[in-house]
Order: sequence, then structure tokens, then C-alpha cells
Amino acid sequence: MVSRPLPESELVERARGGDGAAWGALVREHEEIAFRTAYVITRSAADAEEAASDALVKAFYALPRFRRDAPLRPWLLLAESIGKTLPNRWGCGSLTACGAG
Repeated sequence: MVSRPLPESELVERARGGDGAAWGALVREHEEIAFRTAYVITRSAADAEEAASDALVKAFYALPRFRRDAPLRPWLLLAESIGKTLPNRWGCGSLTACGAG
């Protein structure tokens, strides 16, 4: 019998409960878009890799604030992680001021 991947909502709930494998699956699903989003803003692969990694760590610790009925990707990229990490790191105050808008 072939096992099916868990739905994202189930992975989020498991990650919220401390399941590292569930969080790892979510990271694998979203790490590329996190990097690409950061790269568009920073225009540096090294900076984008570091910012995306930092953002994913911050998102993990912010999981208790994630709304269960919301899609994960927008929250992950903008609301909780990259949207807060990059402006703070580069001192530009907002994504628009950092060159993303």
C-alpha cells in the first residue's frame, strides 16, 4: 500500500504540536519559494539564503499564532517571516522600501 502525503493542514497541526518531521515536510514544500521571494528583494543569493532560513525558523516559533483556516504560504512568506525578516535586517522599514514594491 502506498501512503499518501498528509494534507498541509494536518502537517501544520502536527508541527504546532512539536512534530519535527511535519515541520520538515512543510519546510521542504516552501523553502524554494521562500528563497526566491528573498532573492527578488535582496538580489543576492547568499543574503536570500540566510534571510529565507531565518524566516523559516521565525515561522516555526510563530506557528501558535497561525490561523488554522488560513493558507500557509502567504502567512509564511509575508505575514510572519520574510515580510518581517528582510526589512528589519536591511534597515529599510518595509518590503516596498527594500525594493520589493
